[in-house]
Amino acid sequence: MPERKIELRQHMIAHPISAEALKKGAKEIGLAPQTLKSYFYSESAPLRVCNKLIELGIPAHLAPIPTQTKPALIEQIRQLITRNEKLDSENKDLRSRLIECGCEFRETPKSTGV
Repeated sequence: MPERKIELRQHMIAHPISAEALKKGAKEIGLAPQTLKSYFYSESAPLRVCNKLIELGIPAHLAPIPTQTKPALIEQIRQLITRNEKLDSENKDLRSRLIECGCEFRETPKSTGV
C-alpha cells in the first residue's frame, strides 16, 4: 500500500469523519455519501471533491490530486500570481494544491510598459 494511503488510514482512525458530516458534505457538492467516501483513497478526483475532502478534515497533502489542473488553468494561475493580482479564495486553494502537487511559481520581471 502506498505511503500516502497508509498515512491517510492512520489519520482517519485518529480523526474519523462523522456520517452526518459526510452526508452533509456530499449533498453540498451533489454526490451520494458513498460516492464521496469512495474518493478518500483515490489518486485523483474532481477539484470540488478534493476541496470538500479537505474541508471535511483530510489533510491537503493526503487528499487526492485534482483532475482539473489542466495546463491552461495552471498557466492562468501563474499569471495571476505573477501580476500580484488579488486572488479569490478558490484560486488560493487551488494554488496551494498545485504547489503540493509539485508546481513551481516563479516571479517573472514586470513589463516596463515602454
